[in-house]
Amino acid sequence: MAIEIKPERERALKEAGGAVAQLAAVATALGMKEAAAKLHKTHEQMKSDTFNLIVLGRFKTGKSTLMNALLGRLTKPVPELGGKGAMATNPLPCTAILTSIRYSDTPYVKVWKMDGKSENWSLERYLKDSRVRPNEKETQTFFAGIREFEIGLPVELCQQGITLWDSPGLDDMPERDLISKQAVEICDAGIVNYISMPAIGHGEREFAEKTVQGSGVRVFSVVNMFMGQPADDQFKAFVWDRLVTMSGGGDYNGQDPNTRDIFFVNSLQAEQSRLKGDESGVEQSGLAPLEGRLTDFLLRERHRVHLERHIKAAELQLVAVEQGIGRQRAALETDQQKLKLAFAEIQPKLAAIRARREKLPTIFERYRGEVHRELKSSFEAMISQLRRDLPSTAQKQPLESIKKTGAGLRPSTVEDECRKICNRIVEERVQTWSSAPPTEPGARQALQPVLDRLKEEIIDEFAQIDRDYRDVHFQLTGWQPEASAAPDADDKGRVGPIVASFFAGDLAGLTTGGRGGYRAAGGAVAGQLVGALALGFLGVGGIVFLPAVLLAGALGSIVFTRMGLEERCWKAVLEKSDAFLQSVPVHAAPKIEASAVETLRDLETAIMEEAGAMIQDEENNIRRMLEVNQRDQSSKDQERVKLDTVTNTIANQKTALKNVMLRVAQTMQ
Repeated sequence: MAIEIKPERERALKEAGGAVAQLAAVATALGMKEAAAKLHKTHEQMKSDTFNLIVLGRFKTGKSTLMNALLGRLTKPVPELGGKGAMATNPLPCTAILTSIRYSDTPYVKVWKMDGKSENWSLERYLKDSRVRPNEKETQTFFAGIREFEIGLPVELCQQGITLWDSPGLDDMPERDLISKQAVEICDAGIVNYISMPAIGHGEREFAEKTVQGSGVRVFSVVNMFMGQPADDQFKAFVWDRLVTMSGGGDYNGQDPNTRDIFFVNSLQAEQSRLKGDESGVEQSGLAPLEGRLTDFLLRERHRVHLERHIKAAELQLVAVEQGIGRQRAALETDQQKLKLAFAEIQPKLAAIRARREKLPTIFERYRGEVHRELKSSFEAMISQLRRDLPSTAQKQPLESIKKTGAGLRPSTVEDECRKICNRIVEERVQTWSSAPPTEPGARQALQPVLDRLKEEIIDEFAQIDRDYRDVHFQLTGWQPEASAAPDADDKGRVGPIVASFFAGDLAGLTTGGRGGYRAAGGAVAGQLVGALALGFLGVGGIVFLPAVLLAGALGSIVFTRMGLEERCWKAVLEKSDAFLQSVPVHAAPKIEASAVETLRDLETAIMEEAGAMIQDEENNIRRMLEVNQRDQSSKDQERVKLDTVTNTIANQKTALKNVMLRVAQTMQ
């Protein structure tokens, strides 16, 4: 069976979305533009949310073949594909760049650059130019400025609201590994694809354990049964040992691997059968249990969380709407002359609130310098430790080139292998520094305390603005929040989640020019900042570690004798490497500063806009209160009836939202 989540998902979204849309209409009718805008945004996010599923693994494990089986058939002809699957398959490695596939009636290809800009390609050009080149240098040169391909195709899987991501092969190029790691963090689930011959190497297990599982993303393991190899009990025991026992999960005693989300799939058979519409062949391939488990996970776990998050966001905005209704009721009962006098008296207070917003840039400026200092210090410490570790770590690696004899043994060949080993160690260290979670040593650990303090200070400023407006309303009409609303209506309780959402990465265009695919890279602003830096340091548009030209001639004075050649090569390469690493912090400093400035500038802009909208909305509401207060008695009575009506509407829609969540909880258990 193919993955089928659309009917249940659409029913829940229609009911919950309809309730939120009604609440947005209520806020609009009451003149509460900011609350209405947020409710409309919640409604759109609730409808447009897609499930993100990523497939990872080494090159040539059958990732693209598995993806074609999962994607299913085209819902309408695409001549450029020639009757084949959406993902190119070939005896040579195919996927050079992180690629997302989403549904579109009309095929398109968008190329996302490292600078956040995009370029449109034809599907024909993508099929021709997107593959790995014959050699690494040519591949790096061609794809240096490209971060991701976004493809729109009319395929069955994506019609269900699922975006499927194909990653470059792991352990191919370090900067591509890093991009794959960042992509994992925005996905709901990851399929780690292994091949049965040879099966499940150490590097693949390590990646799954440290990167995929460590990200909180649900992991599904697929072993591609190459050339129809049977998944007999002996082979299942072997796979169980590698994926379960070695991770502390106990020995194999005949258990069903599916219970540990481990599946054995003949991907080629699955692809061919799915494209022909042969569902019995799909069943025989072993794909059906995987699709069934993915369906179960996406509906019963991921979709439920998605609904809860957006319903809670709507409820938070309803607090503001209900308070607005309470203030308007109070205005209807306040003496007209008294309200006029009170409004004149609060003008200095309103001016002071507007001035408080203008303090925010000075706060950001202070923290911008602190972010720069902490990041620079952390990077320099990492490089210093690397310089101390590099000689011993590098020389532990065996040199294959030293084993050659005769004309095959050349100092330049040995030197090049030494350089590549040093490069790999440096690249791995930079990746670890940039991608380690805040609980482990690295850039995020250095930045997180600073950003947490910045967040709390900004929340305090917003909370003070909120308190000041409460004082204003009390002075105008004597209105105060009801005791029952206090927990959510409390200053930090109401504005805290709004501000925190920006720090969690909810900034359209922060790193991708408005596309939103990497808004939450790393899960927070720290992740966005260091992720971009690490890509630069690894050679994508920035510093390139240990280029061969720096080592050219390093061995020129070495006499060509086999005796001591390895030691002399290491000595020459390590001396050049250390000299280069010593200079790296100096070269990196401007990039670190620029990244800190740019990232916090985007965050500052978003926060300033939010504060401005909050102030504008409050002032509009106060003016509306004055206008309602000055009406004649008949108009006031009509306004009271209107407020009663919208109060009932709010109560009904809140009940509808609760019922949706109850039904979802019952049907998705």
